[in-house]
Amino acid sequence: MIDWDRVSELRTDFGDEDFLEIVTMFISEVEQKLEEMNGNGFDNLSEDYHFLKGGAANLGFADLHLMCSKAEAHGDRAALGEIKETFSRSKEMFLAQTQ
Repeated sequence: MIDWDRVSELRTDFGDEDFLEIVTMFISEVEQKLEEMNGNGFDNLSEDYHFLKGGAANLGFADLHLMCSKAEAHGDRAALGEIKETFSRSKEMFLAQTQ
């Protein structure tokens, strides 16, 4: 679910304080994007999934990255619910291990 090697790499590269700032920004942006996707009728589906995919890859949310990649490739509107659930579980696990 989480690529802990990537997380360790980011912590080493940025230090604890900047790492926590990056995490906070990522979580906020993903939550905002998921909320927007609920209300915008999927107008920018491919772009939205691409945004989520990139952020997930950068921060080590491996399962979220994979799901967004598949959804982007197939224009899968139905995947949004599962993506939200995966993000929620990943976020819980991530925060429990990094704080």
